[in-house]
Amino acid sequence: SPLLCGSKMFLRRFWPILCIILPVGLAANDTTCDSAVDNSLFKIPGDVVIAGFFGAHYGDNCTLVDVDTIQTMAAVVDAFQTVQLKNVIPGVKLGLSLYETCSTGEMAQKALVEALVEAECSNSIILGGLVQETTNELLKDLGKHLGFPLNVLSSESRSTLARISVRVLHHLKWAPVHYIVTENTEMRADILAAATSLKICVYHALPFEETYTIGPGGGTIVMMGTFSEMKNASRQLRESRVLFIPTDGVFEPFPDLVTSKVLVVLPSRLDEPTMNNPFNLTEQWPDDYGSDLLKAKTTTKQLLAVNDLLDMANSLKYHLQIHCSEQALCSKLPKVLPRTVTVRDHASSEIDLKRGLVISKIDLESFEAFVVIEQGTSGSYNKLGSLKLLDDDWFFETDQNVSEVTVFCRDTPTNDSVGLECSKCANFGSMYRGYFALQSELENSKPLVVLRNEAWVAAFLSISTVGILCSIAIFVFIIVRICKKDMLEGNPGFSFLMLLAVVFMYASILPFSFKVVDEDSVLNSVFCGLKVLGTSLSYCLVYSVMLARSLMLASCDEDGGFMSHVNGYLQTVLCFFIAAVQIALTIQFWAMNWLLLNKEQCEYLSQGRVFLYLMSYDVFLLALLICVSPFIMRSKRNYHEGGYFTVATFLCVLVWSGWCVGYVLIPQWSDLFVCCGLVGTASVILITVFIPRTYLMLTGIVRDHLVSTLPSLVHTSSTSIVDVNYRSNQALYDSVQTRGQVNPNYYAEGPPTPSTSKMEDTEGNVYERYDRSPSPLTVTRF
Repeated sequence: SPLLCGSKMFLRRFWPILCIILPVGLAANDTTCDSAVDNSLFKIPGDVVIAGFFGAHYGDNCTLVDVDTIQTMAAVVDAFQTVQLKNVIPGVKLGLSLYETCSTGEMAQKALVEALVEAECSNSIILGGLVQETTNELLKDLGKHLGFPLNVLSSESRSTLARISVRVLHHLKWAPVHYIVTENTEMRADILAAATSLKICVYHALPFEETYTIGPGGGTIVMMGTFSEMKNASRQLRESRVLFIPTDGVFEPFPDLVTSKVLVVLPSRLDEPTMNNPFNLTEQWPDDYGSDLLKAKTTTKQLLAVNDLLDMANSLKYHLQIHCSEQALCSKLPKVLPRTVTVRDHASSEIDLKRGLVISKIDLESFEAFVVIEQGTSGSYNKLGSLKLLDDDWFFETDQNVSEVTVFCRDTPTNDSVGLECSKCANFGSMYRGYFALQSELENSKPLVVLRNEAWVAAFLSISTVGILCSIAIFVFIIVRICKKDMLEGNPGFSFLMLLAVVFMYASILPFSFKVVDEDSVLNSVFCGLKVLGTSLSYCLVYSVMLARSLMLASCDEDGGFMSHVNGYLQTVLCFFIAAVQIALTIQFWAMNWLLLNKEQCEYLSQGRVFLYLMSYDVFLLALLICVSPFIMRSKRNYHEGGYFTVATFLCVLVWSGWCVGYVLIPQWSDLFVCCGLVGTASVILITVFIPRTYLMLTGIVRDHLVSTLPSLVHTSSTSIVDVNYRSNQALYDSVQTRGQVNPNYYAEGPPTPSTSKMEDTEGNVYERYDRSPSPLTVTRF
């Protein structure tokens, strides 16, 4: 003890008390304990004692009674009795001693020393101290250096008071709230958050120092703080609706606000105890101990104290497990038990209240946690209703009728929802934070381009899909027949190239079928360029292949002959250079214009008459096809390809004429007519060229297989070489005719009758036949 008194600078003021009382109190002799005076306000003996330090009095000479502290002490006593009934540790008796601190540091420190002395004299163990927040500030330094743990009693948190008050506003439809006035920023944030959760608009949030800006007729006002601060700050709030939330539990009439609607939210208070002066007060029991408006059998202080005391009892159970082999007191247990559990936040929540209700076995519906009182015109108060905790939320029970007018903000900040438009509220952003976050997420996740919702878009896309699938089917069919080594007329390479051109033409409608969601200049420019590029190139590729094949047929099949042939490489080079002109022009246009043009200029090129000028080379190719068509229409090469090209060219002219006229006359439907031309041209090529040619391929292959199954003539009885040769080839020669031909890859004519099979006559007839022009009704591979 002398070492303690000499080393602790903060104890210099009270060193006479600690150096004299503490050694004497801790001395283990009967004389000292017998002469010690019991100065406790309330005492329940026990093996393990909980010491409570409260400022039941204050003022000069400790003469004024603090009613709120008396309420807290009464709540602690009732809560202790509830915990005792729980019998947390069988065989161990808990005790409670309450000491007076007179709300001063000197008396509080003296009371702590007295508690240590009494525990030593009674041979009991101190579990710790139970204090209010104000007393904790007076004793925390001394308790820390003496190893005396102090447990702060839980109280109603500011956030809980804010939620309760806003629930009253919501039930009475006091909305919107024009001003929130509090003593600090945290309180304003709590009320603002509670109002936001219930869609109550709040326009302004001010400290007490700025209430002069409100003035009379300020609307709906919510004030939270100590009663004295609120009373001083509300003098000018006449002709308003004011809700007061005193954090110190004090309330008095507001004479300056008799013309205003005044409500006060207060916690319920215990009724007067049946025992007269249970805390040994020097004065009589205070008359204002509890107003009849606030009296209740159970209070929030009582429930929260139950939680605190139960936590301390569980701490004792932990110490017994550590120091004693059994759940019983032993000599190894320290006289002052240190804190072993994590200190809970003494600002309580609804969960703590429900826990206290469960421990105390109190029905939720009978528990009135808070009371709302209303000031009348005469200055007196009347009870308006009470707040109960039901289903994890507060419910305001009152008999006052409320109008059905909607005074709350909309569920979503859109015009199609019911409620007030709250864009000017201070809590607008926080109220719709979730909505805006979802919208932002949708904005970030939505595609850059979307399909246009016009009906013609769906129709053309469906037709294009069917056309592409048919093209793929024909492509696969030709590949399969080649792999099976079937004899096909002509080189299939150009068939593949034209199929790819048809597929590309069908796909060229995609830039016209989609639109950019946002005004993205880059995407708009890309789509604008793709419209011109896709349209011009698709026409060019189809017409280039058709023109190259048509020129070959026109040069080889004069008068229907079959003997001439054009090299495949020459055809490829011819097709390439025909298409390369348009490719070069398109690339030049895109490189020189698209990257340098803005959206309006690019749309002018892709939607106006300039778009038709960019198709001029395609029109030139179509004109060449028209000129070549008369020379190939009777050609039977490559499965009558010349005739099919002629029909396709004629239909393409009709398609071109139709969509160009519509494009010029109805410019608002320009995209529709361009897509109509693309899909129409591709469908014409597919229907008039590929489908008939594929049919002829299939029938020719079937007839080839039929010929291969005819019986052989090797074992006939004829001895004439010419007769044998004729009979062995008779079926083949007969099958070469135009109608009913089996294999068009061979050309020959049989003798008129089998009786002319004389060697001398046959030889002359053979040479004569080859001098004549072949019949136009026969087909050869050449």
